[in-house]
Amino acid sequence: MEVKIDYETELLEDEIQKIKWIIDEFDTQFGDKYGKLNDEDIIRGMEFLDFMMSTVETENPKVATFLRNNLERLEKRYPIFFN
Repeated sequence: MEVKIDYETELLEDEIQKIKWIIDEFDTQFGDKYGKLNDEDIIRGMEFLDFMMSTVETENPKVATFLRNNLERLEKRYPIFFN
């Protein structure tokens, strides 16, 4: 039995899962606090966004589109992090 792996698809899915994890973690950290965020929360949120932008490989158009859509959603929900 021979197993073939489509590495391009696996890498694509890995990047999408990474974005989903960061977004979920962001929502978990700040979702209940919105409107009550202190300076430390804002710094931590900016670090989350910086981590996402520096670790996600965006050469693939599907990943770039997925990232852009999620950043737009975050910007609508948490505008304080995008000023």
